[in-house]
Amino acid sequence: MLREVSAAFRLGGRQVFPGVSIGIALSGSGETPEDLLRNADAAMYHAKQSGRGRADVFDEEMRKRALDRMELEADLRQATERGELVVYYQPQVALRGQRVQGFEALVRWRHPERGLVPPTEFIPIAEETDLIVRLGRWVLGQSCRQMARWNEQYRMNPPLTVSVNVSYRQLSDPDFVADVRAILEETGLQPNSLRLEMTESTLMTDAESAVDTLRQLTAIGIGLEIDDFGTGYSSLSCLKRLPFDTVKIDRSFVRELGGAEEATEIVRAILDLSGSMAMRVVAEGVETLAQFDELQDLGCAYAQGHLFSAAVEPDVAIRIVEHEAFRRDLERLNPGIGAISPAAPEPQPVEAPAI
Repeated sequence: MLREVSAAFRLGGRQVFPGVSIGIALSGSGETPEDLLRNADAAMYHAKQSGRGRADVFDEEMRKRALDRMELEADLRQATERGELVVYYQPQVALRGQRVQGFEALVRWRHPERGLVPPTEFIPIAEETDLIVRLGRWVLGQSCRQMARWNEQYRMNPPLTVSVNVSYRQLSDPDFVADVRAILEETGLQPNSLRLEMTESTLMTDAESAVDTLRQLTAIGIGLEIDDFGTGYSSLSCLKRLPFDTVKIDRSFVRELGGAEEATEIVRAILDLSGSMAMRVVAEGVETLAQFDELQDLGCAYAQGHLFSAAVEPDVAIRIVEHEAFRRDLERLNPGIGAISPAAPEPQPVEAPAI
């Protein structure tokens, strides 16, 4: 069945390559037709999650996972109203002068029974349902409100920025740009303090339809970041066609710095390419002084990672903005890195060329 259904055919003058996932429930796995259909559906969902284009047979472990997922989805739908979600902030540091220049906003879920639920568990559920649009709007609102408050309080030059992740479903929502405008107006955050971050795979889902939305966002003055750069299959095409001003080097490349020559050459190539296109670069997942030193030697301007700080709650992030306790912690844990200092203003990134 997989082979026959997956065979290419022509439709409207074009060749189409269909895909299929099959879930199988044996007769002994249920007592009623409804049981068998439900079990086959659970097996099909498992086949999709395991890479698609395959057939899986139902077992009891799948039932447990399916029930657990259903319960998690039901709880997630009420998490915002119950105040269980919180936005954490991870600092992004200018490597020259080691100055905090902004934060990446990352949502966390404090489940009343499960404890802190990792984003890897609940974000995929939100993305597969309509929840991601509502969740994304809430995260964007919280992040903009917090950053507007900090910028009003500290008045740094240039102002702090916040990077917020955006999913394909959000990007394809016809109300997305209007929602962003409304949130900026409501919170008072200046557009140039907001950076929207999306993965290459998100964009490649439908790059053509994303172009107009992205141009509207840049017209407002919002910065655009492409995340996990180098891990997809259309990086150069994506950069040429879409109005991004920032590239984030994936942590899988940064992790190997200081040990693997291939990783160094990949990072060097990304920096050279981004520099030729007047794009800002942020290295993710910096955890060691060796990685920090090599990024500086290669000319990378910005970085984030556990070497500086993990993602933390807003009241802890305030300490980072104020620099006092954070400076002491940084010197104690990483005496070779020097102190984070707010004194020297960083240069504004060069705008990407118009498309």
